Amino acid sequence: MTVLADSAYGSGQFRAELGSRGHTDRVKPAPSRPAVPGGFTVDDFTVDHDAGAATCPNRVTKKISPSGWATFGAACTDCPLRARCTRSRDGQALEIRPHDALQRAVRRSRHRPGLADRIPTTPADGRTHHRLAGPRQPARALPRRNQEQPLAAPPRRGAQPAPAPSISA
Repeated sequence: MTVLADSAYGSGQFRAELGSRGHTDRVKPAPSRPAVPGGFTVDDFTVDHDAGAATCPNRVTKKISPSGWATFGAACTDCPLRARCTRSRDGQALEIRPHDALQRAVRRSRHRPGLADRIPTTPADGRTHHRLAGPRQPARALPRRNQEQPLAAPPRRGAQPAPAPSISA
């Protein structure tokens, strides 16, 4: 069975479960967001899961702790890439989760050449609509009711019209 889903269903545990049951994973991967706008993402760090080590974009390698963290700490102090990497005064710390290798592989496969042509995306204006719906029509102004009547209470049935005000000089 092929499973198509939003990125909210893209956890490593869910993907591992799909694979163990023999299903084809077509779940959209969650986007990698940099810690600093325009900076590096977790995918810019190389992780060697077999050796238990992580390498930053400046080619500094640190061991991954038993709890799953690679802490670059002091190596970030004089790093020329620090401004693009972290805002933390203690340096960059990278968490390596149990299904990190699977998540990285999915994000890499998402950026294959030609894949963008086959994956539906949101239109440039940001609006989405059902694929079977017709073209969007511009919103029409609704006609106003009783445009010629003033914003006063309507006259009651059987009521005598009010006398015209007298103008005194």
